[in-house]
Amino acid sequence: MKIIDLSGYMFSGKSAVSDILREFDGIQVPNYRVEFDLLRMPGGMIDLKHAVMDWSPVRTYGAVRRFDKLVNMLALSPRFPGKLYKTGFGYTQHYPNILRLKDEFLRSIIAVQWDTPWPYADIDDGPIDTFVRKICSKLSISKSRKYFLVDKEKFIPASQKFIQGLLINSIANDQPSVVVTHNALEPFLPGRNLDLLGDDAVCIVVDRDPRDIYATAITSQVGFNDNLRFYRRIAGAHDVEVFIKRYLIYRKNINFDDRRVLRLNFRDLVLDYNQSLQEICDFSGLELTQQIRKRQFFNPDNSRNNIDIWKQASLNSYSEDFSRIETECHA
Repeated sequence: MKIIDLSGYMFSGKSAVSDILREFDGIQVPNYRVEFDLLRMPGGMIDLKHAVMDWSPVRTYGAVRRFDKLVNMLALSPRFPGKLYKTGFGYTQHYPNILRLKDEFLRSIIAVQWDTPWPYADIDDGPIDTFVRKICSKLSISKSRKYFLVDKEKFIPASQKFIQGLLINSIANDQPSVVVTHNALEPFLPGRNLDLLGDDAVCIVVDRDPRDIYATAITSQVGFNDNLRFYRRIAGAHDVEVFIKRYLIYRKNINFDDRRVLRLNFRDLVLDYNQSLQEICDFSGLELTQQIRKRQFFNPDNSRNNIDIWKQASLNSYSEDFSRIETECHA
């Protein structure tokens, strides 16, 4: 199974490629709002990889415990009243066997474990565990923990098996040869961690005219920005100064030199559709004959309405913002 990760910079047009790939036979594409956060979240698979490869008996142990705790939280779908004080992402709805696969993954990378006092684990204790540990210390009772060492040579193959197992188990129909994920790796340096998804995994990143990104972020649009107050803040578009700095910092941290990463522009997808389509196929190993639902999900003629939206008369009051973005972001 091959994995293609799609990524963008928020309102930059990632869903266009998602819709294009949805037209191909043999590809599983989730709803564009379903993002595979397991890798990029704090304490997730990427942080775990860095801790394992930069091996340390202290840091690697702590990273494994944080990862275990994170996956348990991601799996939760708390109901009232638990949802008032518990955080959950409902991963078991999309990936039914996530907890079993997580346990198998962790067992496969742990080379040896034993019971021993381990003071560095104390920092993760809550109030009750801290109280019990201190009482035991006063009573000269040694409190041991399950301690373990990780074999980093097993990590990448085990991570690929774990992630691909999650994605395969999320598919109800016949298993496709290609599975798409959304924002698993982010658009900045995705090549550094593509090995977590598989030896032949690739990433497609979509960018867009920053003026159109800003225009989308400040206007309500069904399917793109249907929660204006929420997404405007996340995009930094509540303040053009913040938006420009965010844009420049994001682009400053991009690595363009990676053959496993294809970077496209939304404008080209629309105005040079056939060329962009061929580029996607050549890059991902797809055949044009597999596109059995052509233009049923992405129609470049309709998407012309999403180019140069910053020029719309309804946004004339933001003309100074657009001029600043054009100058400072080199639009």
